[in-house]
Amino acid sequence: ELLDLVEVRKSVSQNVKAVRDAFLNFPDRVSPVLASGKSSAEIHNILETEIRTILHDLSSVHESVTKKVE
Repeated sequence: ELLDLVEVRKSVSQNVKAVRDAFLNFPDRVSPVLASGKSSAEIHNILETEIRTILHDLSSVHESVTKKVE
């Protein structure tokens, strides 16, 4: 089964934009928390939580776009 090239390009573009936006917004969300004098372990946990949230949100975007192409 062949996919429509326009739809595939649109899907890829949406995924790339979502990744870019998520990582560009990362410092704005995290820097105030990190500047508050947290310990190394607390900073690690904050960063890991934020990264996992970004990845989870991106997987949701990917699933949504993939369903549209199917």
